[in-house]
Amino acid sequence: MDTIQIRFIVDNQSDSDNLGLECWFDDSMFQDICVQPGKTIVTHEFTEDDSQHSLRFVLKNKTEEHTKLDEKGNIIKDAIISIQDVHFDEIEMNQILIDHCVYTHNFNNTKDTVHEKFYGQLGCNGTVEFKFNSPFYMWLLENM
Repeated sequence: MDTIQIRFIVDNQSDSDNLGLECWFDDSMFQDICVQPGKTIVTHEFTEDDSQHSLRFVLKNKTEEHTKLDEKGNIIKDAIISIQDVHFDEIEMNQILIDHCVYTHNFNNTKDTVHEKFYGQLGCNGTVEFKFNSPFYMWLLENM
């Protein structure tokens, strides 16, 4: 059976070192990291089959202390995790993820749950999910 390698960069441009990120493929967590400032490369391989799959990123541990506001309530400093340079077998997937990912969060328990497009950044505790089918290359051709 063929395998597909997923590779991406987790970028923490803040000075916060206590944000957590879980990376899941289907029902298996393959990374659970405390995201340090800077960039971290993450890879994962999966075996192709004829089924639907899910790649999920879960931001956790973000608190009110990570977001600094001015006297008018405007954000002046924040801790945000970026998922960058996503590749499936050396195929750049960034636009595909924008088109197909859903970011589900509730503004860190301050508002109702929303389901939004994902533009590469996680700023609230929540889950980004990318669903696709395999064989992957067939799905990719149908969804480009």
